[in-house]
Amino acid sequence: VEDRSSGGLFLYYDENSATPKSFPSSPLSGISVDGSKTLHAAGVFKPEVKTPFLDKDKDNALFYAGDERWELRSEGEVVQRYNSSELRMTIVYRARCFASEKERQRYLKQAPEDMLSLEGILETLTNDLVARRKLSREQATSIHRLDLAVMLLDTYIKYPLPDLQHAMVPLNYCALPRRAGRFHEPLSRILSPFCRR
Repeated sequence: VEDRSSGGLFLYYDENSATPKSFPSSPLSGISVDGSKTLHAAGVFKPEVKTPFLDKDKDNALFYAGDERWELRSEGEVVQRYNSSELRMTIVYRARCFASEKERQRYLKQAPEDMLSLEGILETLTNDLVARRKLSREQATSIHRLDLAVMLLDTYIKYPLPDLQHAMVPLNYCALPRRAGRFHEPLSRILSPFCRR
């Protein structure tokens, strides 16, 4: 019998729906998916448990303490203790897959001058944005890299919106100040009670 009550589900979208399909987490198991073709995520394990706040700029690590016990440490100080049964881990592994050994060897033997440059890739994508009338030729020569990155994401990557029945906040409002230009400071102050830095 599947236990979905503790969360930690593997979530994936294989059709145009805001509601993902899922698999329950299971000890000593794994799921393989082509992440470039399937939108996927790991659900929160034990969402009712309050997790400790960890400053991302500090040295945070999980240490095995023996006898199926673990310690979460921040700058060497124990912040929380766990049993193995209370932990789940998501590992992202990226691999290059080839149709044949010949294709793999051709890839491995590429000379640096045969590889695409970042500038060449951005030029191709920017030209496509111009062709799609998302950008004028003049704008294409002066657009800020961050604005170009956001435009590329908006143009080429379409994620389903969250199901509003399950998402109280369907967007990451804490990211708004970064995109607000001259309104950065006032928006940061307004959102500061909800957004930690």
